[in-house]
Amino acid sequence: MFRHAVVGVDFSPSSEALVACLGELRTLGTEVLTLVYVASVAYPGGSAIGHEAHYRERLHDLAESLTTHGFEVHADVVVGYPAAELVASAERVGASLIVIGSRGESLVERWFLGSTAMDVVAHAPMAVMLVRIEPTSPEASAAVCARAFARVLLATDLSAAAERATRVALDLAEAAEAFAIVSVLDAQSAADEAHVRAQVQRLADERGVPATIHVMSGARASEHIVAVAEAEDMGIVVVGRRGHGPLHDRLVGSTAEAVVRRGQVSVLMVPEHPRHIG
Repeated sequence: MFRHAVVGVDFSPSSEALVACLGELRTLGTEVLTLVYVASVAYPGGSAIGHEAHYRERLHDLAESLTTHGFEVHADVVVGYPAAELVASAERVGASLIVIGSRGESLVERWFLGSTAMDVVAHAPMAVMLVRIEPTSPEASAAVCARAFARVLLATDLSAAAERATRVALDLAEAAEAFAIVSVLDAQSAADEAHVRAQVQRLADERGVPATIHVMSGARASEHIVAVAEAEDMGIVVVGRRGHGPLHDRLVGSTAEAVVRRGQVSVLMVPEHPRHIG
């Protein structure tokens, strides 16, 4: 699915815990990892600019630890704005996935998520995975990440923009211990709900995977998706998104971004037309 992944590393407790989880990316078909540290120009007072050699050495040590999982691992230190440089790095190496860790607890961390990770989501032409890292120990973090791909929730509106996300989720479902699909309607018609439920059920039946189906009506799809994820104790939400670039900000904000901001679960956002595949 995603052969080459770029992983954002900032040496915070969250990103260090994330590194302990990266072995689970084998589930996504990942074979090559590029670890990227961005010496940010956004905060000159606390900037790492001028210390690139130090961070390159630390990245090298992390890369060495990941080779035990069978990955081909590369490391890069760049200077600039974190979101822009992560996307640029992914495009430069032809990665099909960007992975970012987030604790997402404090207001500061939520602001950081909005200013960096969501900027990546808005502008990346490839899939983006935001991994919720809550535990403080690498062992506990690894357990959480293993659980993510064991309990998968597909959020779909059955549109063309959701088709590739649907394929990814169904691929994951074949090896998952639990799989659920949620679709949220704007219409209140019971007939519409029955029709959509049949369409959603057909998605699972065509792959032969058991699935719990949730079809509901409501104006705020993200609230329903998050509620199902929490009620079903899901480890990851897979959701499609349309396009990228300036116009995408409005589109992603309607559902995918809101799921990221509201939920305490990892989210894999798969673009409608990815520039890099495989």
